[in-house]
Amino acid sequence: THLSKWIRDHRTHHRFTETPADPHDANRGFFFSHVGWLMMKRHPAVIEYGSKVDMSDIKADPVIQFFD
Repeated sequence: THLSKWIRDHRTHHRFTETPADPHDANRGFFFSHVGWLMMKRHPAVIEYGSKVDMSDIKADPVIQFFD
């Protein structure tokens, strides 16, 4: 799940850049956007919108599933 989680976060970041749904929203500060987001509890919007990101291609990829 670690690889899939990173991919989901990356896709969510690009889809919802600089909004509360962005996992590493720069509006929350320099430290948060670079490192802090890895140590903090996720904003509810990140969880909500991240769960709606299409991951069907990742779930269908046997190589990613092997390493996940």
